[in-house]
Amino acid sequence: MSELAEATTMSDPINEAIPSPDALLKLIGRQLRTYRRLHRLVRKQGDLVGQEDPTDLISLLAERHRLTADLGATSKCLAPYRRDWERHRARLSPEQKVEAEAMLGEIESTLKTIVSADEEDVKRLQIRKQSVATELGGFANRQAVLNAYGRPNATRPAVLNRTDSES
Repeated sequence: MSELAEATTMSDPINEAIPSPDALLKLIGRQLRTYRRLHRLVRKQGDLVGQEDPTDLISLLAERHRLTADLGATSKCLAPYRRDWERHRARLSPEQKVEAEAMLGEIESTLKTIVSADEEDVKRLQIRKQSVATELGGFANRQAVLNAYGRPNATRPAVLNRTDSES
């Protein structure tokens, strides 16, 4: 059974179509846990961006993709709450309101940190890409020079010594 279905209890016949406040808190908690996991991955990602081997980075990005899909699913479950937030918020007890606001505040700050770290990683990757392109351009220029001036003949030594001219 889904978290939403488990958390939805209909104790008030007037509000039968409205999920319980506990369902809202569970969904926000699920969203927060997912953002925390994403944040941990972003910190690892920063280290991996600087390394030469992309294998671990690709694996980490696949895990981020999975977590992002989970956030999308949670967001769909939260959509009815967002559409009528004030009404749902009013149904929360004072303690639940504090808990919800604290979780939402942490979600917001964690998301900002993730976005900021991703922007820095993009900058680092762009610098690295430019460096590799410059290096490859140097190889291309070297190749052009070799093609323009000809390559030394593989059968003939590149440097002649005294005995070569005597024959």
